[in-house]
Amino acid sequence: MQEALDTRLVTELTYFHSHLIYTGVPMDILLVSMTIAVILGYPLTIFPCRESIDRLFFPGWDYSYPRLAVITLVVITLTYTIAALIPSFSTILGLSGAITKTAIGYVLPPLFYIMIKPSKLKEDKQKIAALVILIVGTSAGIASAVATIVNYVQKANSDVPIVG
Repeated sequence: MQEALDTRLVTELTYFHSHLIYTGVPMDILLVSMTIAVILGYPLTIFPCRESIDRLFFPGWDYSYPRLAVITLVVITLTYTIAALIPSFSTILGLSGAITKTAIGYVLPPLFYIMIKPSKLKEDKQKIAALVILIVGTSAGIASAVATIVNYVQKANSDVPIVG
């Protein structure tokens, strides 16, 4: 299994490197800079994620280093597992956009509006419009997620390496 993943990674990296428009020292500096930025930026995303998980699953509990260490270990293990299983960055962006962006932009605002406004749904045209936006946004998010997964599966079943 690991050998297949290593072979696929080497194939994709070779494909990526051979299809670069410009090669040379400036491109090497750019690639090294991006690698350093990702390596140093990753821990910064772990802290708010860990804090959110701690507040969501352990509200009102005292601060505990062992619990935060376990949460951090679980988050890192999950992210590395996802990165190993889904080598295409476009798939990650597609799923992220389908799930989080549609929720933030089209699902949660009308849902909050419907929950906060005291009038009844049948009597308020704005609440009905919010419900329509909620249904359309949820449908679009689900359709987008399904389309991203189907696209990934089709690429995975083809002989062409999955790149971007």
